[in-house]
Amino acid sequence: MGTAKLKQVIVVLVLGIVAGTINLAVMEELENSRSLNLLIFSSITASFILTFIYYQIAGKKLNSIGFLASSAAVFFIAVLSFTVLLGLALMSEYSAYLFVEKAEKATNCVVLTEEDLSRLPFLEMALNKAEKTGRVVVKIDADDVKVLKGIYGKCVVYRGEKYAVNVAVT
Repeated sequence: MGTAKLKQVIVVLVLGIVAGTINLAVMEELENSRSLNLLIFSSITASFILTFIYYQIAGKKLNSIGFLASSAAVFFIAVLSFTVLLGLALMSEYSAYLFVEKAEKATNCVVLTEEDLSRLPFLEMALNKAEKTGRVVVKIDADDVKVLKGIYGKCVVYRGEKYAVNVAVT
């Protein structure tokens, strides 16, 4: 691959990533009017504008098929980078909630051991609150959901009382 073609590929990749980042910023700013149509429109607009600026700086002709091909490539890279950036943002921002409530008629409950409680201090805190109020909802770290695997969605026994334990991730 020639140096000029390699430079073109690198520029298109960079422009696509920049366009994807712009799209993410636009979608975040226009929170109340987010839609697929807006994403496509902003992606196409950003792709064409960035490709146009590049062609002007590089002194290339706009009437060439290369401009359309470059704009299309920037568009697809922009959508891909938008998706990746959005996924990374959502992974770091999701919240988890622990629901604990008394469940007197439940059967097949798991008895919590001291070892379980020492490994799950947030669960013990929630159970203590539910013991007093009958029901509690506590925000927990997203990583704590993994630690709760095997317990949530079940009935547990704590200090002789039965409690339903559930998790919601938003």
